[in-house]
Amino acid sequence: MDSVDGASGLAACGSTDESESPFTLTCRREQIVVVEQALRQIDERLGCAVLLRDVEGYSYNEIAAMLQVSLGTVKSRILRGREALKRGLQRHLPAPLPQGAALQTE
Repeated sequence: MDSVDGASGLAACGSTDESESPFTLTCRREQIVVVEQALRQIDERLGCAVLLRDVEGYSYNEIAAMLQVSLGTVKSRILRGREALKRGLQRHLPAPLPQGAALQTE
């Protein structure tokens, strides 16, 4: 997906706040890489709609005009894109603990 390669909109979302610790900055960069990889795995039309809405902040009507599709198509692509992105990102999360289980700490 061209919109994700190179100088990505997601990379621009990374904070340049000098008060953040190196650990926080590294974690943020790693999160951006994971999201970009997940976006590359979904249909380009869906990923583009999600990027335009959730990263770039365009309205549904603006996206419809840019992509030359109906408003309903934009809403559908964003919904389906978010769902696909969520599925892709879940692979990077630890498995949930069984209900009632507690973390082991020493």
